[in-house]
Amino acid sequence: MLHPSIGGVTPGDRRRVLATAAGCVFLNFLAFAGLTPLYPEVAHDLGMGVDNLALFFTVSALVTAALQIPVGVFADRFGRRPALVLGLLFMAAGQALRWQARTPLIFGAGQLAIGACSPLIVAAGYAAVADAYARAGRAEAMGIVSSAISLGQITGFLTAGVAGQFVGWRGYSLGVALLPFLLLGPALTMPEPSRVAQPASLGRSMLRAVRFLIEPQAAGLAIVAALALGAGFSAGYVLPFVARQFGYGGSATSLLLVPYVVGSIVGSPLVGRWADRTGVPRLLAGCLLVGGLALAAFGLLPFGLPIEIPSYLLIGGGTGAALSLASTAIVAQAGRRGAGSGAALGGLRVGQQMGFAFGPAVAGFAFAHGGRPPAFLLLALFLLAAAAIALPSTSSLQPAPRPAPI
Repeated sequence: MLHPSIGGVTPGDRRRVLATAAGCVFLNFLAFAGLTPLYPEVAHDLGMGVDNLALFFTVSALVTAALQIPVGVFADRFGRRPALVLGLLFMAAGQALRWQARTPLIFGAGQLAIGACSPLIVAAGYAAVADAYARAGRAEAMGIVSSAISLGQITGFLTAGVAGQFVGWRGYSLGVALLPFLLLGPALTMPEPSRVAQPASLGRSMLRAVRFLIEPQAAGLAIVAALALGAGFSAGYVLPFVARQFGYGGSATSLLLVPYVVGSIVGSPLVGRWADRTGVPRLLAGCLLVGGLALAAFGLLPFGLPIEIPSYLLIGGGTGAALSLASTAIVAQAGRRGAGSGAALGGLRVGQQMGFAFGPAVAGFAFAHGGRPPAFLLLALFLLAAAAIALPSTSSLQPAPRPAPI
């Protein structure tokens, strides 16, 4: 049942929704991930180690996880536009706090603001696209949003690696703090796609969302998302510390991260288009297996560009496409049960944030105390376990209709 106060969207409206959501998600991950090649400098300036710095990402991820379902219910009830606008404002605040960080406490406050930003932008952005492309082409459209995530990461990696040499990580954060204001206009005027009508009270909406998310298949997809994001993000988090052992500086390290993001940019929409024709289950499990094998290879083989480049292409492509397919699958399951896509995606993001919360901390600990092989073999096990869970969690899904042009 469609929301009674909202009409359908035209093809032009769908393209505007996709462009606005992708733009907001792109900027979210540029702001969030841009510091990655500068993490060793951040840790040094704040007097922290690789394992201690990771705890700040754990706190941020826990805040994000706690807000996912409430934000999803909010977006299902009041629309995607308000959530996107609030997310942009939190993004600016988080980056401004990073700019002012002279102590771990202020940096942590910035992480809290960033933790509040992510569910507002990512869950609402994905939900808007899922609703706009409900009839056909959904997996490919979701893949494009996933590519925007990766494009934001690679842009952040490269600009931070270059700009960090001149303005430092604090100056980079100040520049990024100004960017969200460029997207406020498009977010405020974005068309609102049709969405599932919600119960009269917020309490009942929350209860419906929770009931859906504890069903075995939905919970299984959340676990898959946790393991996939935990492995993928942690591989990017640990890589700069591996590179420093071999004499790479900040700008060179940012280039080492490029294959990971290129793999995700290319893989997500291509696999999404494939899934629109053949279905999600086997593709999802296959992407996870490919990423797991690449992680194991990088952990066991000698470090060097001939190993790093193909390994990170496959890690990025496998985990990025898997997260996009998991999003497509949980929206399809929610539609069958009358749950809102925002709440369903919020629940999936709870799983993702659990991976983000604990993946870097676990991988950082393993790397600090055992080196590269145990850290990357542990991340490979994450993806192999996710592949084992993926098939039963998507077994009820059938191939989607042939997609309409995006």
